[in-house]
Amino acid sequence: VEKYIERCAVSLFEQTYPNIEYIFVNDSTPDKSIEILESVIERYPKRKPHIKIIKNERNCGLGATRNTAINHATGEFVMHVDSDDFVEKNIVEKLVIQQKISDADIVTCGYILYRHNKIKEVLPEPIFNIKKLISKILSRDATMMIWGRLIRKNLYDNNNIFVPEGINMGEDYVTIPKLLYYAKKIDYVKLPLYHYDCYNINA
Repeated sequence: VEKYIERCAVSLFEQTYPNIEYIFVNDSTPDKSIEILESVIERYPKRKPHIKIIKNERNCGLGATRNTAINHATGEFVMHVDSDDFVEKNIVEKLVIQQKISDADIVTCGYILYRHNKIKEVLPEPIFNIKKLISKILSRDATMMIWGRLIRKNLYDNNNIFVPEGINMGEDYVTIPKLLYYAKKIDYVKLPLYHYDCYNINA
C-alpha cells in the first residue's frame, strides 16, 4: 500500500481527538510502506509516543493481521482503518462523543465509496434492534464492514472473538455478526466520516 499509506496515516495523526493509541501491523510487506509510514510519523512528534509498529515474521493475511492489532491494543475501544483508506479528521471525536451519550458497545458511521470512477456517499440505515441488524447483515441487506466502527474491545476479549485466519476478503462478514450478538447497545453517527477507496488493485 505504499501508494496510499501516507494519506491514511496523515488522516489518523491529524485527528481532533487527542487520546489515541495507534497500532500499525507490517504483514511482511515487500514494498516501501513502512519507510513511508516512518517518515510520516516524524512529522507528528506528539503522536509518536503512542504509535506501535508490529511486524509479522511472515505474510499472514488480513484476518491474522487484524487479530495482531487487536491483541496489542490496550484501549477500551478499537477502530479498524485499512491502510488504503482514509478518514475524516474528526471521525474518532464524533464516534466517542456519541458513545459517551448512549454508552453503546459499537458506534457506526457512514462512509464515502470510491469505485468505478464514481464517488458515492453511503449512510447506513440506523437499526437499533440488534437481532434485526444481524439478520439484515446475514441476508446482505445491511453494511457488514468492520472498519469505521468504534468497537468496545472487551467484546473481542470476553467472548473469544477473532477474525478467521486465511480469509483475506469479506472477513468482516464472519466477525461483525458475532460482535453485534454480544453487544448490549449500538448507535450511529449519521455522517460520512470514513473514505472507502476501492482503487487499490493489490488489495
